[in-house]
Amino acid sequence: MAQHLLAAADKYGLHRLKMICLEILSSHIDANSVATILVLAEKHYCYGLKEACFEFLNSLAVLSAIVSTSDFQYLIQSCADILEDISFNIVARQLERAIFLSKNQEGQINSVEIGIWYQTYFS
Repeated sequence: MAQHLLAAADKYGLHRLKMICLEILSSHIDANSVATILVLAEKHYCYGLKEACFEFLNSLAVLSAIVSTSDFQYLIQSCADILEDISFNIVARQLERAIFLSKNQEGQINSVEIGIWYQTYFS
């Protein structure tokens, strides 16, 4: 219901109702709803909600499970640009983690680990 209310709130400029819907949707992101919520966030310019979805998709296990669903296929068909956003967001987060975790005592970055993440997502 929050999805429909968000669409109506956006259409009629009801900002407070839109914020309430965004809060509800952000707290109910799961494997069954993330693709639909991403489409909704993209169509209604809800960048915070989109970011919450990206955070949920940050796990490779979660992303692997979701990619094969019909909702994810709908996401790709209805918002093709979002796939690029997902890819870049996940790679950026993983690179950030790799850089943070891969610093040795001298503060040097382990480029092998970064290369593995890059190949995982762009090969």
